[in-house]
Amino acid sequence: MGRNDTSIPWWVNPDYFRAMQAGRHGCTMAWNDGEHGSTQKLAAADFLERRGWGWLHRFALDVSYPALSNCSLDDEPGNGDKEDGDIEGYMNRGLDWDDPTDAADAWEVTLRYTLDAAALPLAVDVTPRRVQSFVLQPGEKVTAASTCLGSGQQMETKTLEADENGRVTFEGLQINTAAGASLRLTRAAQ
Repeated sequence: MGRNDTSIPWWVNPDYFRAMQAGRHGCTMAWNDGEHGSTQKLAAADFLERRGWGWLHRFALDVSYPALSNCSLDDEPGNGDKEDGDIEGYMNRGLDWDDPTDAADAWEVTLRYTLDAAALPLAVDVTPRRVQSFVLQPGEKVTAASTCLGSGQQMETKTLEADENGRVTFEGLQINTAAGASLRLTRAAQ
């Protein structure tokens, strides 16, 4: 998105970015000081790679994926005024994952940060989306466990409850090393 784009005015974008994050939709956002025709030329190469078919197929209707939101490395888009917020910025930049394991009794994913490891640690919220087998009922409880893949150490275990749409969100998953972190959700014992 270009902060000087006259066909898609900048002022609407920060609220859109926040709505995508609040709704726990899968999104990666980028903006800069470009105009409609120059914005893409100004974006980072690693971000542009994610516009290819190989990346987009990860969001097929029959494939589960982790919707990432509220990454601690996100830049600030501001309030819509061109003078507010970071002139150039990204949300969820550099985050990647292996295809999740999506079974009736568990959902598991490995996440990593693919850019400069010196920026670590980071925290990001993870919501399983488009699940095929690990379908939860509203109010159902799951056990969530995160593991640091660099050390093999389990970092956090907590109980999550599915919302009115049958979704759970693990808030603040820590990625401490370039090896990444795994998140495993299992149905709680009844």
